[in-house]
Amino acid sequence: MKKFYTYIDWTLEENPRAFYIGKGNDQRTRKPERNKKHKYVCNTYGFNREIIFCSNDEKNCLEYEVELIKEYHTFYLDEFADKEVACNFTKGGDGSSGWVPTEEQRKNISKGIKLAYKNNPELGKKISKHAKIRMNNPQFVSKLSEKIKESLRNMPEEKKKEMIRKNSDSRKGKISPQRGANSWRTSLNDEIVKEIKKDYKNLIFFYKKTKSVNKLCEKYNQSFNTIYKIVSGVTWKHIEE
Repeated sequence: MKKFYTYIDWTLEENPRAFYIGKGNDQRTRKPERNKKHKYVCNTYGFNREIIFCSNDEKNCLEYEVELIKEYHTFYLDEFADKEVACNFTKGGDGSSGWVPTEEQRKNISKGIKLAYKNNPELGKKISKHAKIRMNNPQFVSKLSEKIKESLRNMPEEKKKEMIRKNSDSRKGKISPQRGANSWRTSLNDEIVKEIKKDYKNLIFFYKKTKSVNKLCEKYNQSFNTIYKIVSGVTWKHIEE
C-alpha cells in the first residue's frame, strides 16, 4: 500500500530554522527542491529533511502539514514568519495527488515568489547567473529550441495568431533600447502592416524593390530594414498580403 509522509526542512545553521513543511510519497520526499526560494535557502543555509509523520491515508498527512505550517510559521504571509527563509506559499493541505491550484492559490504562489525576490536581492542574481550558464550551453539551447518549435507546430493556427497579436500589442508604445525611438515596436500594428503590404503590391508595378521600400519608409517613418523584412515575408508573417 502506498505511504505518504509529512516532513520539515531545516537549515544547517548553528541554530537551525524550519523553512518548509511538505507532504509527499516516498519518491517526492527524496527530491529536495520545491521552488526557487526553497532552492536558494538550501544553497545558502544548508538543508536537512526530517520525516515527522507517515500514514497510508494521504488526508491525515495533509492535515498534519497544515498544523505544522501554523506551528513553525513557514507560510511566508504569516505575521510571525521568518521572511528570509519561509518557503511555504500556501497554508498547506492543498498538495493532494492530482491537485490543480485555484486562481487564488496561483496568485498566492506568485505573490510569494515576488516577495522572495524582494527580500533576497541575491536570489535574483544567483538565478540569473545560472540562467546565463545554461544559455551558453549549446546542448541546452538546442533542446530548448526544439521544445519551442514543437509547441508552435502543435498550436492551433488561430491561437498562434492571437499570441502574435498580443505580443505585438504589449510592445506597442515602448522604445526598444537596441533600436531607438524609431523602432517598429513604437508604432506598427496589424492594420498598419496590412497597409504597408498593400501599398508595396501597388508600388512594385512601377518601381524596383529598393525604391518601393524607400518610399514606404518615408510614408510610414520606418527603417529600411524593417520595411524590407515585412514585404519580403521575413517578419509579420501572420498578416496576409
